[in-house]
Amino acid sequence: MREEMLIRELTPYGKDLKCQLVRLGMTQVELAGKVGTSKQYLGKILFGERTGTLYLDQIDQELLTSQKTKRQNTLTSYGKEVKCRLIELNMTQVQLAEMAGTTKQYLGKILHGTRSGAMYMESINRILGLEMETSKHSKTGKTSRNDKSLKMAMR
Repeated sequence: MREEMLIRELTPYGKDLKCQLVRLGMTQVELAGKVGTSKQYLGKILFGERTGTLYLDQIDQELLTSQKTKRQNTLTSYGKEVKCRLIELNMTQVQLAEMAGTTKQYLGKILHGTRSGAMYMESINRILGLEMETSKHSKTGKTSRNDKSLKMAMR
């Protein structure tokens, strides 16, 4: 008999930090490098396996600095909403793609705006509990008339 795989869950701090990274277009690897630790140790902080006391002030300072000099992220505003919702649900992009009936790669293209993904949007929104008045989303990540109509409702 196969043992059940232990599912790790992000702490509230970890979920908040991951959403901030998504919004800033920064990876955990980049943040870890900027604060002088490893991606693995930063992961342990996010999952509550380490306190990370030595790094918390540096993490906060780096996020504050990055917000001021925010780089252009290739994720659309819809992509950012989806990624944050995945974090909240402790779900991976691979799991979402499988549930929606597509590949991880194609889902990535939808989130980055290089594919419309019209045939998957309804399924993605239903799985994540997102409601949208329109399925259009902009590639720039900037708020457009269509993006303003995005409504997020958790079921």
